[in-house]
Amino acid sequence: MVRKRGVILLVTVVCVGFLAVPWSEAFYHRTSAPQEKAKPPGDGAAVSIVTPKDGAVLTSPPVAVEYTYTKGSQGDHVHVYLNGKYLEAYTGKSPLKLEKVTAGSHRLELRAATKTHDEFGPRTAVAFEIREGAAGTTR
Repeated sequence: MVRKRGVILLVTVVCVGFLAVPWSEAFYHRTSAPQEKAKPPGDGAAVSIVTPKDGAVLTSPPVAVEYTYTKGSQGDHVHVYLNGKYLEAYTGKSPLKLEKVTAGSHRLELRAATKTHDEFGPRTAVAFEIREGAAGTTR
């Protein structure tokens, strides 16, 4: 009787342990082909926003965004996000202009991207505010 309980306990532990691993993880890695190693994040690429400065108060659109971008071995362009929403892939030279920005607080983010639009490593963000009638100052 003791021996049967031990076997049942062992089978239960093995089954519960197996079910704790998601099915996709349990079988995917065993059957999939080896994947190419990803290049290190950034791989020599860098992006930074020169203007507007973080915390800037601007009078009105358009917002001129001056930035620097070093492509590295993977980079091709930057993706532009405003308030977390993708706006465009920008391949032009600095500055880029944001035409349709309303009054209020905003967060601008630039992310490095490859020719196939995969975002990788380098990214930068600033917060700024547009006030109607403000003197165009920065904090």
